[in-house]
Amino acid sequence: MIIVTSGQAYVDIDAYAGCVAYAELLRLSGEQAEAVLEPTLNASITPYLRSLSVQYSDAYQPNNDDTYVIIDTSEVSTFARFVVQERIREVIDHHPGFENYWAERKHVRPQIEVVGAACTQIFERWQTTDRLTEMSTEIAKLLMAGILDNTLGLKAQITTSRDVDAYRKLQEAVGDNGAFIETYFEDCQALIEQDVADAVSNDIKTPTYPNLGITPTGQLAVWDGAQMIQNHLHDIESAIGRNENWLFNLISISDGKSLLISNNGTVRQYFADLLGVNFDKRGVAQAERLWLRKEIMKTAIETHGEIA
Repeated sequence: MIIVTSGQAYVDIDAYAGCVAYAELLRLSGEQAEAVLEPTLNASITPYLRSLSVQYSDAYQPNNDDTYVIIDTSEVSTFARFVVQERIREVIDHHPGFENYWAERKHVRPQIEVVGAACTQIFERWQTTDRLTEMSTEIAKLLMAGILDNTLGLKAQITTSRDVDAYRKLQEAVGDNGAFIETYFEDCQALIEQDVADAVSNDIKTPTYPNLGITPTGQLAVWDGAQMIQNHLHDIESAIGRNENWLFNLISISDGKSLLISNNGTVRQYFADLLGVNFDKRGVAQAERLWLRKEIMKTAIETHGEIA
């Protein structure tokens, strides 16, 4: 059996859709394959998307004959707990950094490249195997959501022509007139607002920024960021505030801006200088563009150099 899986901390829509869609493609190609996703599904996977009838398992009993495909991560320390490295057959990821590591593993077929979403890579697998006409509407909608979430509605600077092409073809396949994007991010916001603390906790990473140090950084994409700030600023602060120094990136898709929140003067000054923003008395700064967490880190490294 080929087990298609991702990371261990949580599952976002890019990993969820990518794993489900690739396992289905393998089955259509005559392979025995199953998507296995054990961790918590985060708020990027809306109730509507969870209701779509697709095949995956949230529990797994290892078998010595199983091999593994890893999607949406290539960093070994993040892999699902049950993955056996010696039996990995493919790594499909859009996060750079581990290309050389996997190139040295001759038993693995790596596809690690700079593209907006892993779902774009999976769509292209369907396309190159000439099976797009066999893709279900459910799979197509999941892939659309994965591309939207990871490219911030195709507006993020990391968006490539490949992401746009994949999304447009999926739109055509499901007959979307452009309404899907607003519906998706509004649904994400509604789910987040049901339990802000849980949503925030499920999307915090602890990167080390050069010249700043370890700074827990949360990120959520919603349709209307200003409304979230107005109604839930205290909830966000309470959820992440157990950390002494932190940054929260609230991405507002409707107006194409990131709202940055921090409780700490040093952290505020660092990101004010780095991104050219100004924090108000609430500890909120409005950036005049959409920022992804990984883009912020990339800018920090370009500005201050690699972490020693």
